[in-house]
Amino acid sequence: MSGGTNSNSGINSITHSLGTSASSNAGFFQAFGSTNQNTAIRTSASDNTAGINIAVEARAVNGSANYAIYASVDTNQANSYSAYLIGDVVVNGNVTVTSDANLKENVTALENTDSLLQLLNPVEFDYLQTGNASQLHLPSTRQMGLIAQEVEQIFPNVVKVATHPAKYDSTGAVIFPSFTYKTLDYEKIIPVLIAGHKEQTEKITEKDSIINALVEKTNQQDSINNALYAMITQCCQNNNVNQSTMQNGNGANGNNLNVTNVELSDIQSIILDQNVPNPFAEQTTITFTLTEGVQKAQMLFYNLEGKLIQSTDLSNTAGKGQLNVFSNDLSSGIYSYTLIVDGKIIDTKRMVKQK
Repeated sequence: MSGGTNSNSGINSITHSLGTSASSNAGFFQAFGSTNQNTAIRTSASDNTAGINIAVEARAVNGSANYAIYASVDTNQANSYSAYLIGDVVVNGNVTVTSDANLKENVTALENTDSLLQLLNPVEFDYLQTGNASQLHLPSTRQMGLIAQEVEQIFPNVVKVATHPAKYDSTGAVIFPSFTYKTLDYEKIIPVLIAGHKEQTEKITEKDSIINALVEKTNQQDSINNALYAMITQCCQNNNVNQSTMQNGNGANGNNLNVTNVELSDIQSIILDQNVPNPFAEQTTITFTLTEGVQKAQMLFYNLEGKLIQSTDLSNTAGKGQLNVFSNDLSSGIYSYTLIVDGKIIDTKRMVKQK
């Protein structure tokens, strides 16, 4: 059938069963022509209380190429769809999207996506069940996703405007007018996520290289310090032997040497120790020594740029003190800590935070 009405049908076949014992119902409805709404195939199967309702059932077998359903539109204009589905879709099999290199041109790499991904705002929400939304049969359960209007400001090519067709009765009168709404192609965001992940990995790898180099340099310095300490210790031991020999009158000139003993102690000194372990991942410990008469003691923490990131008041009790530092939310890098006593800088040391 063709003509100038609001809704035409070439073939109209509806199977309707109410309270029967039929196992299934199937309907077929075809329309074409110059009308306000043309539908190639429209089917309806309902009111089967004894079994299932199948509006369309298609099967293709034993061919060199089988297409149970083949649908296409002859235009790329807006509001043209080879399939417009309302309700949940279940697929038992693979869903693929055209991605052949032979069908693509002007291919460029995605760059600087990390900063754009930071602008996305994932949310939880409920779909409306009234008004225009009632025509779409949207899920009534709690949903997770993005807001199309927000994503459109960042990735405009993944947001489209869809048109829900109007509904007509058998006389061609409009039952429910058409309306538009925005859709979001989540699949197109996947390459952006992959590119962002690669950028993050490259940044982490670069930082790890810097940290490893600093750790290696620190270890080398520790080795040098240990070697110097061993040399000084050996030197002092040899000096003690020589002094003992001279005290016994066995010096080179055979004369006795007056010896004065000096005892060194840092009990009366304010000391800031190196944090242990260093480098550290999640927790490290800083020990310090305060003397009698201290009025106020503080530990200040700075990042590599010299910005103060934390300050902690310490107990002013004389003797050894311990500060446990936790850093689960601290970025990898080099930091410093300074002991301030009664407004004076006592000492500053560096610590290295690793992953």
